[in-house]
Amino acid sequence: MTPDLLVAMVSASMQAIDLWLNFRDKEKVNAVMNQVDYLQSSPQIQEEGDNLLLLIPVDVFDILSNRVQACFDKYKAMFDNNYEYLPAELDEATEALKRCICRELSRIYSLNGRIPDGTLSHYWNQYSCSNTTRREYATVGEGGIVNSVFFNE
Repeated sequence: MTPDLLVAMVSASMQAIDLWLNFRDKEKVNAVMNQVDYLQSSPQIQEEGDNLLLLIPVDVFDILSNRVQACFDKYKAMFDNNYEYLPAELDEATEALKRCICRELSRIYSLNGRIPDGTLSHYWNQYSCSNTTRREYATVGEGGIVNSVFFNE
């Protein structure tokens, strides 16, 4: 996957999530999810993709983009099958897509200390990814000392 395709998928996902949550319109969501090629051709999206590769190693990008692709494809497939899923199932899938993209963005944040400006940053802020992806778990070490461990879901 190319970095501009990843940014285009995140952009389409954000639009689809907003359409579903605000209007519950399956046809519009499906239409947006099918606009990735159009979004990818945008100079802004292409520039954001180029900048992304400057921030993270290519091997990490490949893993991250494969995960986003899998989440995007699952969500898109649910809306391609317009009448097979109930609204509650689509709500759950919408939340799962939000969490998936936030997880991958949090990995970028962990590596880089920030999210690149543009689409990815907008997603990060709009869905409060910094608040939803880090979990703290306490573990007990030697001598009963409590250690806090943070990780991304």
